[in-house]
Amino acid sequence: MPAEDIKLPPEPSGKCSKALQDKISSLYEKMRREGLNLNRTIQNRKDFRNPSIYEKLIDFCSIDSHGSNFPTEIYNPYLWSKESYYDELDKVQKKEMEKREKDRKDKTKVNDKKRKSKWDSAPHASSLTTSITGTKSTVISAIGVISKKSK
Repeated sequence: MPAEDIKLPPEPSGKCSKALQDKISSLYEKMRREGLNLNRTIQNRKDFRNPSIYEKLIDFCSIDSHGSNFPTEIYNPYLWSKESYYDELDKVQKKEMEKREKDRKDKTKVNDKKRKSKWDSAPHASSLTTSITGTKSTVISAIGVISKKSK
């Protein structure tokens, strides 16, 4: 961007409060004498590392998090529907994950009720064998002892 395209806002009307002017002057003096770096000072503060500060700053400063500094002819961030933005995608993803978790829990409950061993279905296997081969099969009980016939 050429320098002639940059325009500064007009100077504010009225005077700065005495307390604010004193604070700015003292910070400026510290910066000159002690090499104070305000960016580094802010970044090293414990409350700056708070993960929820982003949302607080967005709300406090009334920042449009979907906005852009480009003119709308170059880039229009509102060209897409609301479903295209990360916050809507996040909502949809959370709903889907909750649904999957609920389905998984329901499936586990159903499986616990219906779970049977292979011995529970033995009579069906017997009738199936009889109908296919024409001979009757022997069903051995899962409980008890199998005695061996002596010769």
